Amino acid sequence: MQLKALDRISIVAMTLAVGACGGGGGATTAVTPTPSPPTDPFAAAATQTVQTNANCTALNAFYWEIGDANGVLASGTSGSGAPGATDVIAIASASKWLYSSFIVETRGSAGVSATSDVPFLNFTSGYTNFGLPVCPGNGGTIDDCLNSIGSLGVPRGTLSPENVGKFYYDSAHMEKHASNSGYGNLTGVTLGTAVSQTLGITVTYSDAQPAGSGKASASEYAKFLRKVLSGSLRITSLLGADPVCTWHDNYVPACSAVNSPTDSTPYHWHYSLGHWVEDDDSNRAYSSAGAFGFYPWVSADLKLYGIIARYDPGTQQQEGFRSAQCGRLVRLAYQTGQAQ
Repeated sequence: MQLKALDRISIVAMTLAVGACGGGGGATTAVTPTPSPPTDPFAAAATQTVQTNANCTALNAFYWEIGDANGVLASGTSGSGAPGATDVIAIASASKWLYSSFIVETRGSAGVSATSDVPFLNFTSGYTNFGLPVCPGNGGTIDDCLNSIGSLGVPRGTLSPENVGKFYYDSAHMEKHASNSGYGNLTGVTLGTAVSQTLGITVTYSDAQPAGSGKASASEYAKFLRKVLSGSLRITSLLGADPVCTWHDNYVPACSAVNSPTDSTPYHWHYSLGHWVEDDDSNRAYSSAGAFGFYPWVSADLKLYGIIARYDPGTQQQEGFRSAQCGRLVRLAYQTGQAQ
């Protein structure tokens, strides 16, 4: 019989009640042993999945956590040398969710603009020439990065008209948007200050790249996710807003996407304002996987959040989706009480 997530409290309570029952009568007073702490079957299922499922054991060392709007419900580590909850690591594209939330928050009651905000946040603006290497460091600004020549041989702020209106996963969208929004003079340091103060968390940036150079601990990112669940940030009401398809050629129905990190994965998700919409099966969520393996999510019903926190420069983009393959199963295990 499959357990439902809503049964967790009643099952734990039943465990407590059974543990408290005494033995039979007799002349000698029985000594009641101290009961062991009850086992949460949902946390146990998540832990077992981390420890035994090949999608999780294949990853390098990581920290994982699941919680709700009030705090952590289950957590643990896998592998030797895993980062702790408070260890700061590079979160790469998980920065995108923070930037979009920062913008939504600063727009206030006016909301985001369908023309000057949305295309840059769901990656359909046509600014697709970011390339490599990373932005200029040592105090370089967002505008410095935007005007620098990347590996594509043109300034990163160059528009590609043929890509306007089509999904193209690229950091130039947010770089150009930040400049257009009056943040062109921010450095990595001052960008971190602005985002941290607005969202009420601590995040730093290795350079002036709002879409990919963020650094944070799992515990600080979890603060952001709990705010999303509680509705204390405006992004909550915009989760899944203005979604665009992210696949092409190899999937039916056809889509006009040009470049997507999901192409070589089993997923065919949509993309919203700085976050993925995991909507191609019943295990639905909103997420923002990072290239080095940092995978944060909130469930579609806004009851749970989760994080896989690891750093593996390995295959770059695909490390985020390798973490997603594990994290999605851990989420399902916790929700059902059944190890995956």
